[in-house]
Amino acid sequence: AKAAQMGGRGALYAWESADSGSEVTPAQTVGPDRKILDVLCGSQEQHISADVAYAVWQYWQATEDEAFLQEA
Repeated sequence: AKAAQMGGRGALYAWESADSGSEVTPAQTVGPDRKILDVLCGSQEQHISADVAYAVWQYWQATEDEAFLQEA
């Protein structure tokens, strides 16, 4: 869904993820000087494939969900 929203194809993993997998990185925050700052990591940074593969492996170790491991 994130890839499609950004005009891409395939999978684009969230920079900060909710339990649902949805992107929850805030678009803006308030800095120490009370100025609004744009938070760009949710829209401009991408996880490299090794991060994703490591996360999938950790998920499998925690759940032993064989169907997920074989299909994902």
